[in-house]
Amino acid sequence: MNPPFAIPKDLAGPHAGPLAAYVERYATLIQGQGYRSATLRLHLQLIANFNRWLVRTHHDLRDVDESVLRRFLRSRFGNQPPANGALHVLRRLIGLIRASGVAFADRPLPPSPADRMISNYRRYLLDELGLASSTVVGYEWHIRKFLLRQYGAGQINFRRLQIQDAVRCERRRERASILAV
Repeated sequence: MNPPFAIPKDLAGPHAGPLAAYVERYATLIQGQGYRSATLRLHLQLIANFNRWLVRTHHDLRDVDESVLRRFLRSRFGNQPPANGALHVLRRLIGLIRASGVAFADRPLPPSPADRMISNYRRYLLDELGLASSTVVGYEWHIRKFLLRQYGAGQINFRRLQIQDAVRCERRRERASILAV
């Protein structure tokens, strides 16, 4: 049976690299959490890029830790903040691989300030407001994008946050949706 998503070519076949065995499980997990297929495609493209980078730089999957993820993202995005929660995507993938029993380096992947904030926000939306998890996924995506644009991987300082920051973010989102039509 074919999955309802397209696996990038470089994550399939006998010479696919270290992440190939986990891609289908990752995609199933993400779909189960209510992510759209367009978002899943972006995640799979990032994972394919990370897979190629691991092969090119001769990294063993068991050696992957936070510093390896950050080196990959720096090589991919330079000094720009990683796009659309890329670090979060890779952390989720690594967590899935760890859960399947692959022994990684003993260095834990600590959550970023944005990850901690979003986790608290998620719990609030689910537990206090009783929203459906599929609704929460959409909220998480928007707040993650906003926090990463505002603060990158650094500390979150709500005292410096101004209404204009949120308005600018929303206007960019509106322009992007108009251009996508």
